[in-house]
Amino acid sequence: MRDNCEAFQFNLVESKSISLDDVTQWHTLAQEKDFRIWVKSTGPKPRVKCEVRDSIDFLDKIGVTSSIDSYRCDISEIKGFRSSKSNLSLFSSMDQLATTSSPELVNTASREDFGRVLAWHDFPNQNNSKLVVHDWDKRFFIDNSNGSHHFAVARYLSKKFKALVSFDGPLLVHGLSPAAVSNLTNNYHVYVLPLNYSNLSGIFLSLLERLGTHPITFAMPSPFSDKAEVLLLKKSTKLSMPVAEILSNYALFNLGDYLRRLIEECDF
Repeated sequence: MRDNCEAFQFNLVESKSISLDDVTQWHTLAQEKDFRIWVKSTGPKPRVKCEVRDSIDFLDKIGVTSSIDSYRCDISEIKGFRSSKSNLSLFSSMDQLATTSSPELVNTASREDFGRVLAWHDFPNQNNSKLVVHDWDKRFFIDNSNGSHHFAVARYLSKKFKALVSFDGPLLVHGLSPAAVSNLTNNYHVYVLPLNYSNLSGIFLSLLERLGTHPITFAMPSPFSDKAEVLLLKKSTKLSMPVAEILSNYALFNLGDYLRRLIEECDF
């Protein structure tokens, strides 16, 4: 398998687009309820088989979400949306969306035009939209159903005319439990396996179980769920450390180290 080591490498790059769906949903880690446990059967001819379970106790509380009933900020602090007629993944800023979707308006708008934009009936501030922020990302997004172009234009013009425009709404704050992440990474080696290695997966995971490392796999959180899965190896098993060193030589992405860095960077 050494000749195929590139098949096991995954480049985790977190998007900075203005799409809420592009923010990695780390708080949903291990919430897919589809865990694959690789175990060696007993008997005269033992073989490795995969068992599927819908929960694993120590993974239940990795994600935490808190809410604030009413939160006020200036619209300039809001950096993206849930939905739009435009493909939000193609935009790196809301100003870019505004100038692309409504170039004539943003270039020629008067203060009266600005007022009409603010008064538009589907302006998100008047449409019960909520704000969402993730501890590891720190950007405010609107979980909207419409109005993205109008909001982006209003935000652009508010800066152009140096006007303060407040947004009031409920706020959801998604985060990670430092204690749960510490418990996970203290007891398990945590790696990422790309799904494009499927022709090698059975051999690879069977080998890990035969070495006594008791591998567990489950889906990565969105937006990586269709590209990779998480691999856990229990540290207390006899060969876990040398196996982890081999996996590092294969350049498997070390998700345990990455999660620890996320915790250090988050505000608690």
